[in-house]
Amino acid sequence: MSDKRKGNGFSDLVCAIRKTHEQCSAHAGQAINVSLTLRNWMIERHISEFELKGAGRAVYGERLLRALSVELRKSGVSGCGARQLYGYLAFYRTYPGIARSVTASFKKLLPTETHNDMADSKVRSVTAKLKAPEHNLLTRLSYTHFEQLVSIDEPLKRTF
Repeated sequence: MSDKRKGNGFSDLVCAIRKTHEQCSAHAGQAINVSLTLRNWMIERHISEFELKGAGRAVYGERLLRALSVELRKSGVSGCGARQLYGYLAFYRTYPGIARSVTASFKKLLPTETHNDMADSKVRSVTAKLKAPEHNLLTRLSYTHFEQLVSIDEPLKRTF
């Protein structure tokens, strides 16, 4: 095929496929980030519900997270070392509103009985009202970003 036959039509085809690939790849990357962030938040939600029901009294506090970490590792669940579980706890407590961002397919993974649904019953302070909606943060930040934000003690500073 001569270069003239390849012409604009062929170049346009290559360009369209490249753009489609780039956009879909970016979307997939964002979907993975959102899924992993929700996963980490939901892991701590499950642990908190377990503790609220009193089921964790036998292996309370720090021992619970260590024992859970060992069992999860045996089960092939990655990213659940004791240190990481503590990080998930801080994330869950700092961003309780993430629950509002959970899609229908993820909602079925949440505990059904909630004694203390922080996302729905928490009284909104002025500082809380200043926060960016968690859904906006969820779609724009990776979990690593959330880890850095959680380390900031003052909510107002974290907002900025």
